[in-house]
Amino acid sequence: AKVETSRLEKDGPLEESRGLVECDAEGRFTLRLAEEGAHALAVLLAGWRPATHVEDSRPGSERDLDTLRLERGSSIRGTARVQGAPQEGMEIHIAPLRYRALDSAARIASLGWIDGRVEWLDSDIVSGLGGAFQVDGLAPLEYRLYGSDLPGTRGVLSRRPLELSVVAPADAVELEFDAARVTLDVSAPVDPELNGRVHIRYGTGTAVFSFRLVDGPMCFLAPTGETLALRVEMDGTSAEELELVTGGPGEE
Repeated sequence: AKVETSRLEKDGPLEESRGLVECDAEGRFTLRLAEEGAHALAVLLAGWRPATHVEDSRPGSERDLDTLRLERGSSIRGTARVQGAPQEGMEIHIAPLRYRALDSAARIASLGWIDGRVEWLDSDIVSGLGGAFQVDGLAPLEYRLYGSDLPGTRGVLSRRPLELSVVAPADAVELEFDAARVTLDVSAPVDPELNGRVHIRYGTGTAVFSFRLVDGPMCFLAPTGETLALRVEMDGTSAEELELVTGGPGEE
């Protein structure tokens, strides 16, 4: 486990982390605070709900804290699907609907201050066999979930994903991916090692994806029902332009 601390003020901790230490095999830790005043200490372990302790520190003083106990917390479990079929390897983003973000040096996941304690924010997980997904250590709050990416894609055009609101704990959640897949199978009668670029114009912006012919077809994700203007360029060849309209959720 790791222990992170932030300076505590009237409205909650300051966003900047004030220190991070690692617990030993017995869960013990020593934390040195250079600033006087109240601090929020968070004990962090992936898959467990963070434990929060408020400590009033004074430079030069030492204090032994009572045991800080982690909780299992709540879980959200479900199945990720594309066009109704279970989808392994879907990237899923999970975040509470309300929070105040904190800067974290722990690099486990982002942290927030909710109802007087530290909680996990912005968890990103990947669905497993049969599309199954599970995230643990959550607060009993309302969370938003959406599929952010699929395996084998080269990039994602900006889109406002269809969010699913779920109150933790929750089981048997059905999460349907709502973006369209676009696959370009580019060939050239010359060197198969050529590099190329796809310039894309669409309703809310532009994007450029690079590719290599040797890698085979290139797939990217786009908003559904969107008109795309594509310009395909390869080294040493003439550019090709085409226009297409993307399909429905999960369609290719």
